[in-house]
Amino acid sequence: TAVKTTATKAQSPPTGTGKVALVRPTRVVLDNGIVVIVQENHSNPTIAINSNVKAGGYFDPKGKDGVAGLTAEMIGRGTQKRSALELASAAEFVGASLGASADTESARFTAKSLSKDFPLMLDLLSDELRNASFPEDQFEKAKGEALSGLEESKESPKSQAMRAFFNNVYPPGHPYHQPTFDEEASELKSITRDDLITFHKACYRPDTMIIAISGDIKADDAISQVKHYFGDWKAEGPTPKMEIPTISETASKRIVIPIMDKSEVNVIFGHPMPVRRSDPDFYAARVMNQILGGGGALGSILGDEIREKRGLVYDVRSTFDANIGAGPWYAAIGTNPKHVDEAVKTLQAEVAHYAKNGATQKKFEQSREFIVGVFPIALETNEGMARMLMNAEFYGLGMDYLKNYAKIYRSVTLQQVNAAAKKYLHTQA
Repeated sequence: TAVKTTATKAQSPPTGTGKVALVRPTRVVLDNGIVVIVQENHSNPTIAINSNVKAGGYFDPKGKDGVAGLTAEMIGRGTQKRSALELASAAEFVGASLGASADTESARFTAKSLSKDFPLMLDLLSDELRNASFPEDQFEKAKGEALSGLEESKESPKSQAMRAFFNNVYPPGHPYHQPTFDEEASELKSITRDDLITFHKACYRPDTMIIAISGDIKADDAISQVKHYFGDWKAEGPTPKMEIPTISETASKRIVIPIMDKSEVNVIFGHPMPVRRSDPDFYAARVMNQILGGGGALGSILGDEIREKRGLVYDVRSTFDANIGAGPWYAAIGTNPKHVDEAVKTLQAEVAHYAKNGATQKKFEQSREFIVGVFPIALETNEGMARMLMNAEFYGLGMDYLKNYAKIYRSVTLQQVNAAAKKYLHTQA
């Protein structure tokens, strides 16, 4: 069943073999539960960290959507030892950078610096994660910025359409449900500093933490430094558990959100899709989506048919969210108001045709090789490598995943991809 919400570069395989020359990363679990993964890369004197803790929006207190996001935003705004200015100055003085964000399933932290400043980077990251003090003035400032950002998003047709889509596909109470802008603003306003302190104490803990490190350092040295700054951190209370239910489809719905003075209409068309990142079907589903609309306006079925041949849209692409839980599949188009109905009708027809008839061998091979070809590019920086290592651990893919990536995708067959299209793509409206 489909839910449509409306508010008023070419895909070619990169060059390269797709073989990633990797030494297997080193992985250890500290006594307090922190998983540390290190990939040595001595090509330049830099290091990057990508870290994760189960402190996402899933764990927001009922009626207080936004606590996880505000907590992640606040950890760099003051600790028991350093003010926000002191934290920022310490990093800037050596050209290092630290960042934090939260999504539904986790809070993520990134850091990068010169190799010689790795101990300082860990010192700052440890201080922020363990000793955040949530200064009252910074809390009010962060909350005000979040409310302003929300107000700004209300002016975006795409943001309106996307929020309405997630609001209707997932029922209230589901982790992927998104409240309306007004509901979220109301909940944000009700959040107190004490809510953040309580959340931080419960969810920021070593036994759900992953620290992935890539760069110019010996694995043993990196692990030793992590132990120095994080090894005496103790978990308190029960370990947060996360269970995300898979949603079956509900009745079709068409939602129209008028926004004045906008020359473009944005449409999100999609439905729940029962594929988690850990599911064996994930790889066939990814190739399936790449063929259909993953390449964007150029090089995909939707791009070729709706944009290039018919000229009905400015842009079209499709994607699906497969994480710890199974998210939706959806296509997004931007079009002139006078073309909306025809564009949506054509989109539905193309999805239905693909689901019924599948893809050609040529399209399949092009899309599969594109997926294989872009992977080495993602590993060219320490930040990219650390991110991929962190994801492999978070989703339980194993430490050989990066090495076996090309082999995994090249083992996917056209038959599997066409079966996935038939199984997962629906167009009722």
